[in-house]
Amino acid sequence: ITLVDSTIPVAADFNSNFTALNQAVGTATAITSFATGDMLYSSAANTLAKLAIGAGRRKLAVTTSTTIPEWIPDILNVNTTSTTSTQTAKETLLSFSLPAATLGTNGEGIEIIAWGTALNTANNKTQTIDFGGTTVASTGAVANNNGVWMVRAFVYRTGAATQAAMGEAMSATTPALTNSTPAETLSGAITIAVTSTNVTDATGTTAKGLMVRFINGG
Repeated sequence: ITLVDSTIPVAADFNSNFTALNQAVGTATAITSFATGDMLYSSAANTLAKLAIGAGRRKLAVTTSTTIPEWIPDILNVNTTSTTSTQTAKETLLSFSLPAATLGTNGEGIEIIAWGTALNTANNKTQTIDFGGTTVASTGAVANNNGVWMVRAFVYRTGAATQAAMGEAMSATTPALTNSTPAETLSGAITIAVTSTNVTDATGTTAKGLMVRFINGG
């Protein structure tokens, strides 16, 4: 539109511009309507798309595979199913499958917390968090008599198939620290497992909960 002093624009002056704008955000991109909270973004060169508003307490991030925006939850998993061990050998009580490529960039990480109780006996019991094939947090064998336990781990991506992990644990009043370097291939799903080993009593450990939280290292 070219405006001239002392000249009042008429509808024809704007029509062509409105038509071009409508094509850019509407017909040309198959976007014909918008809802509250929708956002426009470029899904490819000279192509507009829209992203619907995310659920409450979600964060805007970029997908690792297509480099487009998406909404992701801060908390990846919460499981408060009470599960009691059924054997003395090591077994999984609670687990979560970390989706493939969740840790897509070096420096991104997750926090894992699990907690529960121990049977009213003086026999040794061990609780761990396993990230794939690596134990990243462990209470060690502790004679926890009717007490509580907690294991917590931080796992950070250092490469496509390398991670750095630090774990801490408390069983009754006994603390423990773990330092490890898992080597899981992050392009695939990773199993996070909360486990128990009970020297004598098959029902020696009860897991009360598991939480996994994403940490944006950027």
